[in-house]
Amino acid sequence: MRVHIAAERTSLAPQILDTIATCMEHLNAPYQDILHARITLIEPERLLPGYHEARVTLILEGKTLHVTRGGPSPRRATGAALEAVAWALRGFRTRAYGRQLSAAHG
Repeated sequence: MRVHIAAERTSLAPQILDTIATCMEHLNAPYQDILHARITLIEPERLLPGYHEARVTLILEGKTLHVTRGGPSPRRATGAALEAVAWALRGFRTRAYGRQLSAAHG
């Protein structure tokens, strides 16, 4: 899996990078079906000051999952987006592999 992490009009703390990397490893295991992950953290110019937005795109074979979530801090926005994409990935895997997956497998 290739992972691309970017920030627009904001900076990324090392702790957020570690959280993202750990979460992406967890989401990809044990299936190894994520080909590419792109995580972008944005502080939009035209919205409320201090509002942050996290966009997560996962490319799997035959499917692309995209989630955007916002929050009052980069950590909250990133956490919300990673949680939402984990839920979407779990649903995709359930349909694609034809069986119910445990929550521990993302």
